[in-house]
Amino acid sequence: MIKKAYKHRYLITIIFLVITLFTYINYVEVHLTPKNSEELFQEIRFSEQYADVENIMADGFESNFQQVDYAYMSDSDNPVNSVMQFTLIDYFEKTYIVMTAPGIDKIEVLAVEELPKDIKDYFLDFHRNVFE
Repeated sequence: MIKKAYKHRYLITIIFLVITLFTYINYVEVHLTPKNSEELFQEIRFSEQYADVENIMADGFESNFQQVDYAYMSDSDNPVNSVMQFTLIDYFEKTYIVMTAPGIDKIEVLAVEELPKDIKDYFLDFHRNVFE
């Protein structure tokens, strides 16, 4: 009887540790990663070192954010003009830029405008270069 009680305690302890681990992982994913451009800026600006910011880069894309960029953006002597959040939506013949409000829980559209061909081509080339 006593052995069964110890088995149950052992099992309960393991279940508790597994639930705690999954809760911690979920907490880190939901609360400690930037969700919009304002949080991303704050993460870069107030980070202790370049390696901290490198951790938020998508796997395989770490080389797209250089240490020199980090040094400039995290330097408190460089004043920030604004933090903006944009989405590009590309169709075959048109590309739209959608400006949304950064730093809110729900996306709110502030402006939508069709891009001129030369700017559309610039962003398409940029996109191709990033994913090559």
